[in-house]
Amino acid sequence: MKRFWFFLGIMLVAASAVGSAAYGQGTTGAITGTVTDQSGASVAGAKVTALNPATNFSRETTSAGNGAYRIDALPVGLYTLTTEASGFKKSIINEVTLNVNDVLALDVKLEVGQVSETVTVTEAPSAVQTQTSVMGKVIDSKMVSELGLLSGAGGRNPLNLALAQTGVMASGQVGPFSVNGQRAQSNNFMLDGGDSNDLAINVPDAITGFSPDALQEFRILTSTYSADFGRNSGSIVNVISKSGTNEFHGNLYEYFRNRVLNATPFFNNSSSTLITLRAPSTDYANRSST
Repeated sequence: MKRFWFFLGIMLVAASAVGSAAYGQGTTGAITGTVTDQSGASVAGAKVTALNPATNFSRETTSAGNGAYRIDALPVGLYTLTTEASGFKKSIINEVTLNVNDVLALDVKLEVGQVSETVTVTEAPSAVQTQTSVMGKVIDSKMVSELGLLSGAGGRNPLNLALAQTGVMASGQVGPFSVNGQRAQSNNFMLDGGDSNDLAINVPDAITGFSPDALQEFRILTSTYSADFGRNSGSIVNVISKSGTNEFHGNLYEYFRNRVLNATPFFNNSSSTLITLRAPSTDYANRSST
């Protein structure tokens, strides 16, 4: 009996580790690049730290002999990238936006000087994703709130904005949309790294009724996504919910919809008279043959 509980404990720990790894792969991003000096020479041993000021979450690494660095498993958010090396001024790059499944290429150039001196970049340079071939557009909370969503049945569904992406089109089949000609049921829907597919017909489950106000962002990976997702051949719909921060925050809103506020339909403003033409009838029953 003791042996049974021992092996059961090992299996639970292993399952937890695998689940955590899978969660990290589906919901996070990475920042990578090269640390050099002003002459372009590589700087080895530089300490590179990515900090999210809103949550105080941070990860750090050390640049390799060729100056290369990479910080993985970073939750989505706004980061500050700090680089320190002996004999160089500290470099701080603010406002580094990291979206879900991003792999940002961000090179750092250090200036010779004292570590106590700081060079601050208030706005991060445009980071190009050269480390992955994945295709997919991010729809963030700002777009969801400002573009607006339809009311009525199926309204206020953030996935309605998926049609703004290349290769995504409305489907007459079961499911919200099809991607690159695949069946609408060939998509894989994920919410915060967990499965969110209806087991019967493979359409989005919890995501359909997910409040737009609780949405951080979502991304539809349409092609060449990595093998760690698997499962479906259509697309990967990765939805990330909002998380807490160091400061208390929230929102209060009210949606008022009434038919009296709607614009008058175009044809209701027409003054033309509808004329009905009726063909003369023939009473074949009273006709007599000669």
